[in-house]
Amino acid sequence: MLSLIMSVLFTANIYAIDKIVMLNDGKDIKLSYNDIEKLGGKIIKELSIINAIVVKFPDYIKDSEIYSLGYVKKVEDDLYIKWIEETILPELPSVESVRKNIEERNYDYSISEPSFSTDKFTDEELNEIPWGVKRVNAYKAWNWTTGKDVKVGVIDTGIDYNHPDLKANYAGGYNAIDPSKTPLDDNGHGTHVAGTIAAVKDLKGVVGVAPDVKLYAVKVLNAGGSGTYSAVIDGIQWAVNNKMDVINMSLGSRYGSDSLKAAIEAAYKSGVVVVCAAGNDGGAVNYPAKYPGAIAVSALTSSDNIASFSSRGPEIAFIAPGVNIYSTWMDGKYRTASGTSMASPHVAGLAALVVGLGVTNPDEVKQVLIKSAVKLPNLKDTEQGNGVIDASKFYDILQDTEVKTDINFLNVNETYSKREICQKNFDSDNYISIIQKAIPIPHPTPFPPVPHPLPIPSNPPNEQVENCKKQCDDDYQLLIDNCNNHFPDDATKRKLCYESAMTVYSRCLRNCEGGKNERI
Repeated sequence: MLSLIMSVLFTANIYAIDKIVMLNDGKDIKLSYNDIEKLGGKIIKELSIINAIVVKFPDYIKDSEIYSLGYVKKVEDDLYIKWIEETILPELPSVESVRKNIEERNYDYSISEPSFSTDKFTDEELNEIPWGVKRVNAYKAWNWTTGKDVKVGVIDTGIDYNHPDLKANYAGGYNAIDPSKTPLDDNGHGTHVAGTIAAVKDLKGVVGVAPDVKLYAVKVLNAGGSGTYSAVIDGIQWAVNNKMDVINMSLGSRYGSDSLKAAIEAAYKSGVVVVCAAGNDGGAVNYPAKYPGAIAVSALTSSDNIASFSSRGPEIAFIAPGVNIYSTWMDGKYRTASGTSMASPHVAGLAALVVGLGVTNPDEVKQVLIKSAVKLPNLKDTEQGNGVIDASKFYDILQDTEVKTDINFLNVNETYSKREICQKNFDSDNYISIIQKAIPIPHPTPFPPVPHPLPIPSNPPNEQVENCKKQCDDDYQLLIDNCNNHFPDDATKRKLCYESAMTVYSRCLRNCEGGKNERI
């Protein structure tokens, strides 16, 4: 009788532990199923992005038994932790610090008018722009890029996709906690982050850094801001598989993980710009921001100091506004919040603006951000990294730097050929934005005459090359004709359109000479 009771008690105390099992490179995940099941394991999900599986094992199965299979690279507990922490008592700039900065002219707190846009921003429009969006000069870039059609994934608690400031940009998403459910936010954190990135410009509420991106909700955390490592990795996997251009991860842990590190690396290698909050514990940079493939962001106050709660260290890439950030919240509301969680989406939005200009490689996007950043004299490198990004510099940087841009910018509708797209009757704003996707437009110079095609390089004749150049000539003339048709009464825009057409034409000729045979 006693042995029966002890047996029942022993059985009752057996519980299952979820493990992330990373397999050796080249090992087919499906071929491991039988071996896993022989150990009593139950397959929960595949994480193919890192060649791993999430398995529920009985607690008596030791890691050594799993490693004994011979093709297992790493076994980790699939920890369930709190990834986001509320920042208490957000910092306000002291009267003394603001007065001192103004008197010494250290910083300009005023809003300078953007180039070519002084007549476009009313007081009502400027009031819609939160201080953080103003601080990074995002609005000065909107004349050239608003991130249109750039895909941004918010890996967080979900998004209130019915919010009036987010609904128009919401394009879909995924719930890694329960794939059968929508990624609707039940915490508020993800919605706040999404607003800073992509709230629409409608003279209501707020406007985000990149107000025309395609916004995707990737829910990996529950209503309490907690979740498993496997859910976060699954969210990254969904973002990669669905070809996000940028992902924002305003979440963090003090504890590293080989599986999470591998997921960040996989996303980076697949061409995704990964932006992460540095952390809110005032200490070392948290994970995943600490990993090489991520862009780590610390938090800036409105008096240009690092927030006391902000994590810091050599991994910091940029500092961005992260104190008293007003943005969207659940149920169509708005709220002020502080944290590196609020700083990170500023940089994610800025990255989206750069991608919107045709720069798609993560390293090249980061280089544009670095070159546009301004270091603050009062902060250490470990606090600010490369400094505060100034979006108004993007175009000059791209004009002066050899950066790969998307030569297929006219592929806006797969139903039509490039030539047919070029011939379509675009409205003026849409047309010039398409031109700008190919090459950044420089600041105005004295209005030139209509440019003639650039001289063709003198190389030995080749029928294929010459045919390619002829197509460049034809396409160039189409661009010039469209410039004249769309801007008959606007000399400045017509000149900008000419300059873009010339640059694209020149690139087209170089492609022909290089054997790429890529037309405009």
